[in-house]
Amino acid sequence: MRLPTLKNPLGFHLLTLFLGISIFSRAQTNVLVLKKQLEVATSDTAQYQLYHALGTAYREVNIDSSLYFLGQALHIAQVRKDAARTAQSMYRLGHVYMYKLSDETQALEWLKKCVISAKQAKDNVLLARCYGIIGVIADHQNLPQEEWLLKALEYAKKTKDWQTIAAAYNVLTVVYTKKNKFAEAEQVAFEMMKLCEKNSKARWIWACLDYCKLLITRGKSQEAQSYLQKASMVGKSLMAKGGNSETIYPLIQLELQLAHYENAEKLVQQGMDIERAKPQPDSGTLLLMYKAQHQAYAGQRKFQQAYESQQVYINLALNNRNKEHKESSELQMTRLQAALDREKQTTEIMMLAEQKKQQQAFLLSTIVIVVLLVGFVFLLQRNKSRIELQKAELTMLNTTKDKLFAILSHDLRSPVAGLKNYLMLTDWGVLTQAEFANSTKNLTVQLNNVHTMLDNVLNWSFSQMRGIRPKRENVEVASIIEEEIELLLPMAQIKTIHIVNEISANVQIMVDRNHVAVIFRNLLQNALKFTHSGGKIRLSYSKEKDMHQFVIADTGVGMSEEQLQNLFQLNKTTSQMGTAREQGTGVGLVLVKELVEANQGTLSVTSELTKGTMFTLGFIS
Repeated sequence: MRLPTLKNPLGFHLLTLFLGISIFSRAQTNVLVLKKQLEVATSDTAQYQLYHALGTAYREVNIDSSLYFLGQALHIAQVRKDAARTAQSMYRLGHVYMYKLSDETQALEWLKKCVISAKQAKDNVLLARCYGIIGVIADHQNLPQEEWLLKALEYAKKTKDWQTIAAAYNVLTVVYTKKNKFAEAEQVAFEMMKLCEKNSKARWIWACLDYCKLLITRGKSQEAQSYLQKASMVGKSLMAKGGNSETIYPLIQLELQLAHYENAEKLVQQGMDIERAKPQPDSGTLLLMYKAQHQAYAGQRKFQQAYESQQVYINLALNNRNKEHKESSELQMTRLQAALDREKQTTEIMMLAEQKKQQQAFLLSTIVIVVLLVGFVFLLQRNKSRIELQKAELTMLNTTKDKLFAILSHDLRSPVAGLKNYLMLTDWGVLTQAEFANSTKNLTVQLNNVHTMLDNVLNWSFSQMRGIRPKRENVEVASIIEEEIELLLPMAQIKTIHIVNEISANVQIMVDRNHVAVIFRNLLQNALKFTHSGGKIRLSYSKEKDMHQFVIADTGVGMSEEQLQNLFQLNKTTSQMGTAREQGTGVGLVLVKELVEANQGTLSVTSELTKGTMFTLGFIS
C-alpha cells in the first residue's frame, strides 16, 4: 500500500472532532516551570520529557518555539535509538504542521516517518492516529482515502482503547457521509454509538446525534426520534450529577435537535460560565457555545440577542482563523466573512419585523439614561456634602494647631524665664547655699515638666503626621512603671505625695515598650499635678476574663462632668493649673488615649470633685 502524494497542499480540514485530540491535554503547561526544570535536568530521559512537554505547551502560544523544542526531543530520541519516543516526536511534529500551520506537505512527510518508527516500536495507538490523518489528507486532495481509514480502524482495534477506536469510527462515518454512502455511514455510526455507550455517556450522546442525523437522512425519522428521547433522558441524568463544558455541549446540540430552544439557551449559559471560570478558557469551546446560543435565540425569535451572539461568534471565529491558519488566512477569512455576511443579511431581514420592539427598547433605554442622570446628580450632591465635612475637619485641625502654638508660647515662657533668672542670680552670687539647693529642686521639677510637655507635643505631632505604628512584644509592666516612678520621684518628694505601686513583677502584656512608658509617665505626672501635698497615688492590677486592667487612682482635686466630657479633645480648653501651679498643654491625655487604642487597649476615667480621679487601662491578654 503506497502513501498518497499531494496534488493540492493547501486544502481545508474537514475533520477535527476526536482525531488527535486525546493526545493533547487542554491544560496549559507552565512554560516557566518547565524551562527551570530543563536547566537542571542531566539525564537524557528527563531532557527528552521536558523538551517534549515544552513543544506541546508552545503549540497554542508560539509555533516556532513548539517546532524547536519538539525537534530537540526528536534529536535526543534518535541519538538514543529509541523508536517509541522517536515516533511520538514525529507524530507531534506532523500534527503541528497539519493543524497549526496547515502545511499538509510537511505533515505528510513527518507522518510517513512516524509510521516506520511506530511499527518498529509496535505502537498501535500512533499507527491508528497517523493513518487517520493520512486519510484526512487524502480526502482533502480528492484521493482514495477509505483504505487509509480502514487501516486506522484496524490498528485502533488492536489498542483495545475505546477512545482511539471511537476516533477511527468517527472519521469513517464523516467520510462515508461525504461520499453519500449513507448505509455504510449508518453502520459505522451505530458501532461507534455502542462503543461509547459502554464507556462515556457524554460521548454516547454525541454519537447518538450523529447516528440520528443519518437515520433522518435515510427516512427513518421515527427511529431517530426514539433515540433522541433516550439521549434526552441520559442527558438529564448527567446534568443531575454535575456537568462540565465537555458534557454540556452535546446536551445543547440535543436540545436544539429536539427544538427545545429555552433549555438549549440555559445550557449554553451554564456552559459559558463553566468555561470562563477556568484559568485559561478554551476559545474553541466558547466559539461553539456562541454559535449554539445564536441558534437558540433565533429558534425563540429573540432576534436582537441572536444578532449580538452572531457578532461575538464572528469576531471570535475570525480571531481563531488568524491564529490557526497563517499561510491561508486571507483566503479563509474571505470565505468565512462571505458566509457570515449571508447569515447577517438573513438576521437583519428578520430584525425588520421586530422594529416595533426595538422602538420600545429605545424608550426603555431613554428611561434608564434619565435614571442614571438622576443618580449622577445625587452622587454630585453627596460629594459636595463630603467636601463640606472635610472642610469642617480641616478648620478644626487649624484651630487645634493655633491653640497648641498659643499654649506652647505661653507655657514654655515662664519655666524658661525662671531658669534664666536662677542662672543670673547664681552668677551674681546673690543666692545663699540653702537658697541655691532649694532653687535647684524647684528648677529640676520645672525642667521635668517642660521636658514632658515637649515630649508629649512632639509625640502627638508625629502621630498626626505619620500615624502610630506600635511594635508589640511581651513587656514586663512593673519594671517600666518603677522607672517612671523613679523619674518623677523628685516632684513627688517636693509635694510630699506618697506613690504606692501594687503591681507585681510577673505581669506581662503584649504592647509597644516605648508606648506603655509614655502612657504611665503621663498618667502619673497628671496625678502628681492635681494632687495636694500629702496626698496619695495608688497603682493596682487585676485580670478579668481576657483583659489585663491597670488602675491609677489619686486623692486629688477631681473633675466636673463637663471637664470629663472634654478631657480627650485637644480643640477644647481642658488644660489647667496644678495644685502647685504646674502648667501643661492638654496634649498629654490626648496622646495617652491614641497610644492605648493603637496598642488595642481601652482607657476609661471616673472622677469626683475634691475626692480624686481614677484612670483604668485595659489590654487584651
